[in-house]
Amino acid sequence: MDIPRQSRLLFLIGTGGVIVGATLGYLVWGNATTARVGTPPNEGRGNIALRAEGGDAASRRAETASGEKGVAAEGGGTVDFVAEMRGALREVTEWDRLKRMHAVIDQLGAADIEVAASQVRLLPSGERYEVGAILGERWAAFDPVAALTFSKKWGEDGWGMVRGIFRKWVTVAPDEARAWVEAQPPGGERTGCALALVAAVGRSDPAAAVAMAVRRGAVRQGGWQIDDLFSAWGAEAPAAAASAALALPAGDARASALGQVVRGWAEKDPAAAYAWAKSFGEDAGTRRWLIERTLEAWIKSDPAAAQAQILALPPGAERSAALRSAIGHLHGADELSSALALLAELPAGDARSSAVRDLIGNSEAASDPQLAQRLYEMTPVGSRREIVWDVARRLAERDVPAAFQWAGALPEGPVRQQALHSIAYEWAKKEPRTAFDWLLKNDPPAAGDNTLQRHFSEWSQ
Repeated sequence: MDIPRQSRLLFLIGTGGVIVGATLGYLVWGNATTARVGTPPNEGRGNIALRAEGGDAASRRAETASGEKGVAAEGGGTVDFVAEMRGALREVTEWDRLKRMHAVIDQLGAADIEVAASQVRLLPSGERYEVGAILGERWAAFDPVAALTFSKKWGEDGWGMVRGIFRKWVTVAPDEARAWVEAQPPGGERTGCALALVAAVGRSDPAAAVAMAVRRGAVRQGGWQIDDLFSAWGAEAPAAAASAALALPAGDARASALGQVVRGWAEKDPAAAYAWAKSFGEDAGTRRWLIERTLEAWIKSDPAAAQAQILALPPGAERSAALRSAIGHLHGADELSSALALLAELPAGDARSSAVRDLIGNSEAASDPQLAQRLYEMTPVGSRREIVWDVARRLAERDVPAAFQWAGALPEGPVRQQALHSIAYEWAKKEPRTAFDWLLKNDPPAAGDNTLQRHFSEWSQ
């Protein structure tokens, strides 16, 4: 029901780039972007003319220092498309990056754009989506069907181009875009294109986009694409977005859409979003989920206000869930004191143990011996043996002697031994022989136990 944060964040960054890119492309193209579909703006040749790689002298001249072949331009010049795109993606600011990509892509005509598109696969996989999306926008200005046909050659790598194509197509000829999707045979490709169409329509008419998704049965398959639509809509028109989400069929997709509405709403008016979430009366589980999503957004913009609301909740599952959610979003060095204060509010038990794991895995708390000790002391006794392994490992990643000093101060017993083993195993990644000898001397294995020998063999490889 919840999309992993990292996955969502990566996609949002890429999608944000595409949205800004579309705007920048409009500014650069001017009236050319409103040309009728099927009419190349430069009669087939753009201001930069490209041709395919080959063995001729021009292509050989286009080879870069890294050994990648460029693309020769007519008229004696050479444009290395791959090098230009990689250079653009290294720009620090979003504006400079997009401006540099558009400076090349926006000049391509119909005769050249397929050549450029064929070289996107030469880029690292993490860079293909954004470049493909901007190429898709450009290509869709004069031949979206050809662009979609080409995108199928890329498989999974082609979805960035597909989204770019529909972003442009729905602004140039929306009825043609809808008719094309309707004419496709049922299957995964049609669903993917339908979702790209829904996302594109949703930029200007989210209500129509949601109705389209419902009509095509694409809400459940839409995943993060539907979530992003509701999040953006919730920020702009929360009442309408909430009403549309409530009208969805019952299930995980509906609950997720509601969560995205209140999260987007909370970015603009967290107090109002929180009040709406608390008033949700259908069932306690969904209300708890909505409160968590609201507080996740609120704690980023106004941590003190969000924490005050959490602490004002009555004891129970709702309060514990809100505390855990808030702790999971307080990772910065300047947020650790707040995170530890909220951790102390959680009753001893599984919820607190899980919150400690979140802090160990996602913050700098476990890299500092004093903070690590506080986490250890706040961990319920029954969970300390499990938790101490991760705490000791994080300390050892930064400073092995300091980690040993911390572990040596723990009370004698299995928890202390667990910490020492964790440090030794982390140490062994850098100095396997020394760590192995230390373990043999300080904690010799029982007769017949070859665990240390097996680990030493793995470390030495």
